[in-house]
Amino acid sequence: MYKVKKKFRDKDTNKMHQPGDSYSTNNEREEKKLLNAGYITKQGKQMEAATMPDNTEKKADIKHLGGGWYQLPDGRKVRKSELQEGD
Repeated sequence: MYKVKKKFRDKDTNKMHQPGDSYSTNNEREEKKLLNAGYITKQGKQMEAATMPDNTEKKADIKHLGGGWYQLPDGRKVRKSELQEGD
């Protein structure tokens, strides 16, 4: 089972998948393409990354957008790894 990171249309089913949706497929070739392109991520360790980092200042001012993305008070959108580097 995978978690959708970026919006895409499934080539096999023609269904649109939105960020945050769960995704599964039996098409290994398409699965690898979506993983490599960053459209989906494996559930598990990546899901832990969606939690608010402990070392951020003003946690209440930082909005979690999903998929490891956060919106800072100044409107910038950053990944969790960027928050840990000093934001």
